[in-house]
Amino acid sequence: MYFKNILVPTDFSDASRHAFTLARYHAEVEQAHLHLLTIIQSPLALSPYDLPLFTTAQAEIEQEMLGATNKKLKETAEEFFAGLPVTTHTEFTTGNIGDEICSFAKEHHIDLVVIAGQGHGALSRFVLGSVTDRVVRTATCPVLVVPWTKTGSSGHKL
Repeated sequence: MYFKNILVPTDFSDASRHAFTLARYHAEVEQAHLHLLTIIQSPLALSPYDLPLFTTAQAEIEQEMLGATNKKLKETAEEFFAGLPVTTHTEFTTGNIGDEICSFAKEHHIDLVVIAGQGHGALSRFVLGSVTDRVVRTATCPVLVVPWTKTGSSGHKL
């Protein structure tokens, strides 16, 4: 199977960073372009208020978050994917993060999603995190789920 565009969603957790190893491997073998994506859940999604003052303050907070996240994402791309073609993307959402990952994959013609089995989510105690589960069930392209253990190893070597 030929993968031209590979999406690697990250929440900067150890589990998602572990998925970078397999993403890098596939990108090198397939000579694919990597898309490193992080999605920030907008605090507006958590608020029932629609007040002008709150909205203005919220916009300022989101801009600060966006700047800091973009910087961290670019540093991550340089650290883990040096020498490979990588595009970084940071997006805000008020919706479901798993749905946003799938929408991004469809819009950017992604051929493979490489995602950690669990990350920062509150449901990380389950086999698959809720975001990963949503991506696996709704993506229109293949999804490679990288298992994660507390020792940081999936038990497999490349």
